[in-house]
Amino acid sequence: MRCPTTGPAVITSVELALAGEVRLIEFLLRARRPEMYREQYQLEHVGPGGGPVEVESLGLDLSKLSDRDLASLQRIAGRAR
Repeated sequence: MRCPTTGPAVITSVELALAGEVRLIEFLLRARRPEMYREQYQLEHVGPGGGPVEVESLGLDLSKLSDRDLASLQRIAGRAR
């Protein structure tokens, strides 16, 4: 199973995969077709009893601020982070 254009590491990997080395097969599949074999996670946040998460409003109407006021507010909020 020697190929002049393939290095020994690739040949060893293929031999191990053909021998049933599961972790290596997983690694090779993820590297070859990540869109199909990558690990996928879905995280959802829920409130009490599985309901929606409640968000507390500060009661501010930012539409009453001028563009200059909004820019100042963004600068201040940026410094507070």
